[in-house]
Amino acid sequence: MVGDSSVGKSSIIRRFASQEFPEVLNSTIGVDFIVKNISLDGYTAKLQIWDTAGQERFRTIITGYYRGADAVIFVFDKTVRETFDHIDEWVVEVGQYASDKALKILVGNKSDMHATIPLEEAERKASSLGYQYIDASAKSDVNINCIFYSIARELIRRNKELGIDPCNSDKILLQHENNKKKSWCC
Repeated sequence: MVGDSSVGKSSIIRRFASQEFPEVLNSTIGVDFIVKNISLDGYTAKLQIWDTAGQERFRTIITGYYRGADAVIFVFDKTVRETFDHIDEWVVEVGQYASDKALKILVGNKSDMHATIPLEEAERKASSLGYQYIDASAKSDVNINCIFYSIARELIRRNKELGIDPCNSDKILLQHENNKKKSWCC
């Protein structure tokens, strides 16, 4: 997850991972991560989600984490225009280090509040970038699961479409619920 400081990246992750929304969170220092198992289409997927600091002083540290990412979630605060405008800078930065094949989505957080950025404008931006757009609220728990489930589904679909043997990958651990001995990653 990338985006300016205080857009709600950590809150989104906390809401998804533990269904909590702390009113006050300290800024992420460098990089943090969580691992979360989800049930998806008859499988259990193990997701490793990296939370990056949004402050400029940590940019050189976090760029190394873009390499090897299967997906990048660009987050902005719908109530602060500047965070939306900075998405283009994040796209350029991630583009320098992440794979072109990484799935990328745009998330407008704090949809429960009076938005400065209208839904249509955010959708146009995402479309122009070739990304999916998700309007979300960590506080109200709106579309938080959708963010991560849609990423997992798309990564599974891509790997199946490419005929990649999931057993030879180490990204998202998948285990079919009907056959616990048959597991794979994608």
